[in-house]
This record gives sequence, structure tokens and C-alpha cells, in this order.
Amino acid sequence: MQAELSTPTKRIVTIDILRGFALLGILLAHFIYWYTGGPLPQEVYMKNYGIGSNIVAGIHNLLIFGKFFAFFAFLFGVSFHLQLKALEKSGTNVNIRFTRRLLILFLIGMVHHFFWMGDILSIYASLGLSLLFFRLVGDKGILTWGILLALAIPNKVWDAANFLLIHWEPGEQFGSAGQAYYDVVKSGSLWEVLQFNGSQLASKASFQLLGGRASTTIGFFLLGMWTARKGWLEGTEEVRKPLRILLRKCAICIGIMVLIALTIFGLNEIFKLGWQENPIVGFFFGIVYDVFNASLVMVYVTGLALLLYRPFWQQILFPLNYIGKLALTCYLLQTAAGLLLFYHFGAGLFLKTTPGVNYLLAFVFFSLQVLWARWWLGYFYYGPVEWLWRSATIGKWQAFKRD
Repeated sequence: MQAELSTPTKRIVTIDILRGFALLGILLAHFIYWYTGGPLPQEVYMKNYGIGSNIVAGIHNLLIFGKFFAFFAFLFGVSFHLQLKALEKSGTNVNIRFTRRLLILFLIGMVHHFFWMGDILSIYASLGLSLLFFRLVGDKGILTWGILLALAIPNKVWDAANFLLIHWEPGEQFGSAGQAYYDVVKSGSLWEVLQFNGSQLASKASFQLLGGRASTTIGFFLLGMWTARKGWLEGTEEVRKPLRILLRKCAICIGIMVLIALTIFGLNEIFKLGWQENPIVGFFFGIVYDVFNASLVMVYVTGLALLLYRPFWQQILFPLNYIGKLALTCYLLQTAAGLLLFYHFGAGLFLKTTPGVNYLLAFVFFSLQVLWARWWLGYFYYGPVEWLWRSATIGKWQAFKRD
């Protein structure tokens, strides 16, 4: 790389705050069950950890689980559009620059995966190449495809066709080796963890593709790109009304989905219909669940964006801006903390703490991350991983230490 230095560009504070909030959600999503990156035996989840932990688990399943990988994907799409505009303005070849950026992120993600198989960086980098095609699609097409993919409609069409006509039996997917993963987390050395995680690459890819995660991720990429095209996260007065309208529509959608789900549960319990074993009811409930999740993600986005118009909430939420600027570094530090706290080669707290205690540990660690990020940014423009990523992408060293 050349020795010439390049200074950072202006950032949108709202997006950094949203990114910080997403990091909190991701941390909670994984800390609750001892920072495991794949499913554990069912009895681990069903164990009675006490009233407090059971309440935490219920809130977690409703508000956190399955939401924040999509939230982060949405912000990935937002960032792509902003980078695209900057690259086009500078006359840089978009395809070459963005492909190189994703390739470097993929390499970082692959290293991360060997330490922790819940890695999302390699997934985002692989699926992010689709944005080079979708950037050529108009706003209406982006929104349509975004909604269809965010709800994993292609996977649902395949599942319906498979159930009715094809009767294809899928092979082993990511998560089917729950007991083996349990054993390696509980008593494995670092080397054994690395080996096990490396052996799960194929099953992880299968889970992403067949389970609908890949579709949902690309869908939220597109919804983020569409939102950025509209300028809805730039904090201007004229976008408050459309944000309120979107928030209201998503909140109504959540209410409808909750009502449908409660009706299904209620009828099943009252009349003992055995719907929990019925694949058609399960298929329909999966649609309800996915619509609920997608709507809740958009409520988080629009709700936080609207709160930032109020001075009181600006002060409360502003600290998230610090960690949002160092999102990649802080994401990797969360993994380091999770492994050292819970895995056998670290402090070995796996199963020794309850989900409720793990939530408290997550909030404490996140608070420390915010304080560290604020301190770091007083001396440096970027986090260490962000700086290396940016420098390698551009091909010249970026300004790092503040004068």
C-alpha cells in the first residue's frame, strides 16, 4: 500500500447510533445462552433457571431473538448506498472497489468463524455482492424485492412446493450437531473449538440457504438501501412524516400478527387440536412469525430515528454513536469477551451462570465498550480493524491517529 494518508469523510450520526443499538441487540442475543454460535440440546433451553431468567428468556424471544441479524443487514444496505454515492462522486470504479471491500471483509469473517461459528461477517460479505446488481434496479423494484426477500417468500414457495409435490428430504443443516457443539463448548480446548467450527462451514451454508436466513439478509440489505435512497435517516424535518407513517403501519402489522398467533395458541389449547404437530399450521405460523420479526425490526429503526428528533432522547442515545463508529472492532471484541467468559479454555462459565445473569453481564460489558469507544475516538479516527479494512480496500494508508 502507498504511504499517502487519506482523512475520513463526514458521518451521519443517526446511522452510527442505530449501529450501536444493533450491536447491543447482537450482544444480548448471544450472551443470554453463553455466547454459543449454534443451537444447543433442547433441554438446555427448557431447563428452569428461575423466575427472573424465565422472564428474561421470554422477553428475549419476543424482542431480540432473530431480529438483530436483520437489523444489522438493514444498516449494511444503508452503508452500501452511502458508499456508492461517495464512490460515484469521486469517479472510482464501484464494482472493483466494493468487491475488494467485501473480499477483505470475507477474509476477516472466515478467521472469525473459526473462533466462533455464529459469525455474520462472512455471510454479509458473500451475500453483499448481490447489491452490485440491485443498485441498477429502481426504487419500486428495490422495495418490492426487499419485502419479498425479507419475508423469505422464495423459501416459503419452495417449502410449499416441496410439501405438495417434490417430497425432497434435506440433508444435515447447521445446528443438527447440537450435542457435539455442547460438548466442545463445555470441555473443549481452543484448538478443538477451532476444528469443530471449521467442520461446520458446509452445514452453516445449508442453514443459511435452506432456512431462509440468506433470503432475509438480502431482503434487509435492499430495505436499507431503499431507505437510504429516500434519505430517511439523515435527520431532516421533511422525512419525519414518512417515518411516522412507516412506524404506524409496522406497529399495526405487529398487532395483527400477535392477535393471529394468540388465536392459534388459544384454539389449540382450548380444543386440543394438536396443531403443534400439523405441518400446514406450522407453515402458516412461520409466515406470521417472519412478518412479526420484519415489522419489529422496522419499528426499531423508525422508532429510534424519530426519537433522535427530541433533545432529551438525543442526549440519552448519543453514547451509542461512539460504539457505532467502531462497529466492526466492537463486534469482534464481543466475541473475544464471550469466548473468554463462557468457554472451557476461558473462565468456563458455560451453564454456571443463568440467562438472567448473562443479560446483566452483557449490559455491563456493553457499557464498558461504550466508554472505551469514546476514549478511543478521542485519539484515533477509526477502530483498529476498521482502519486496516479501509486501508486495504483503498490501497493506501488512512489517517489513523488524531493530531
